[in-house]
Amino acid sequence: MPVKKLTNRFINSVKPPEHGYTLYHDTEAKTLMLRVTAGGAKSFCVGYTLYGKKRRVTIGHWPSVDLKAARTRAAILAVSVQAGVDPFTKPETAIMTVNRYVMIYLRDVQVIKKSWKEDRRYLNELRESVGSKPLADLTRQEISMLHRNMGGWCGDGSGPKHPAKANRFLASVSAMLSAAVEDGFIAHNPAKGIRRLRENPPRRRTLTPEEEQRLDEVLLSKSVDIQIAFRLMRETGARTGEVMNAHWGDIDFENLLWHLPNTKSGKPQMIPLNRALAAYLKFTKSYLNAGIGNHVVRGPIHGIRNAWKQIRKEAGLEDVTIHDLRRTVGLKVAMKHGLHVAKELLRHSDISVTTEIYAPLSIEALRGAVEDLSEE
Repeated sequence: MPVKKLTNRFINSVKPPEHGYTLYHDTEAKTLMLRVTAGGAKSFCVGYTLYGKKRRVTIGHWPSVDLKAARTRAAILAVSVQAGVDPFTKPETAIMTVNRYVMIYLRDVQVIKKSWKEDRRYLNELRESVGSKPLADLTRQEISMLHRNMGGWCGDGSGPKHPAKANRFLASVSAMLSAAVEDGFIAHNPAKGIRRLRENPPRRRTLTPEEEQRLDEVLLSKSVDIQIAFRLMRETGARTGEVMNAHWGDIDFENLLWHLPNTKSGKPQMIPLNRALAAYLKFTKSYLNAGIGNHVVRGPIHGIRNAWKQIRKEAGLEDVTIHDLRRTVGLKVAMKHGLHVAKELLRHSDISVTTEIYAPLSIEALRGAVEDLSEE
């Protein structure tokens, strides 16, 4: 089938084939086609695949329906197909399938949930397994089996390889099914009560003072942007994405504050800056002659991540991740100022998150405390 960017001029001048008909695929509206018959009739149709079945349906005859109207109709129909709904199926015969409800749920949840793309990743895996199944027929046994399979059980009997991934899958599926209950599509949530897999202890790698000194020495030889990025991460505990999204207009030099309009929680937040860091940033801004709308760190986020691979190699820190720098900040603050201050600085949603990661690491601080008691 020929592929062509359809234009009014082309449609008006295209010659009919000798026999049958020819379909011209539009390059602008991917599902739209122009059908030209041997008799000279011209019409628009759309082609799509839904639940493994291919369909091609006429949506209008030219010139009664012009090209602009045809593209608009094709775009509207494409939205229905993406939602798992056949636009040419009678409403009374349409069934709410897993495929269809996943698309409805993702359309709604992306407005209110910042991490909706993670839900999309896990729910797409659900669709691949049981997408064509009616939502009301989805069983607890099916969800439990998918959950366990995603965990990837080890052959030596030591347990699942990927328990955290499997549990996040279960959480996404359960949240969607709870929404389906509220919407009245199912009577109960079949994922409710499925036991989560036991996860491995959270990563607790932090840098020692000697390792931090080696890192400082390596960073001195790097570009201004690399130095800014890692100084922000190491002196505020900010996430990589937050650093890379920062604009100079977000920095309040007078009040020593960094405003974060977009965060993991979805709410605007603020991070205090120490005086030395604020002075360094102010000097750098002047040196770069940067405007308030410019990014504090120039370049894409993958540039920083790629740079980190080389930096940690030069510093002999091959097992250290960028997030370990944030964890190091958290540990320092927790040991000197307590878990509650660490929670607020790192902007954890719940103190239990901070406690799980940093409380076991502060055993030396506890040891010092009991030693002090013995001296009283």
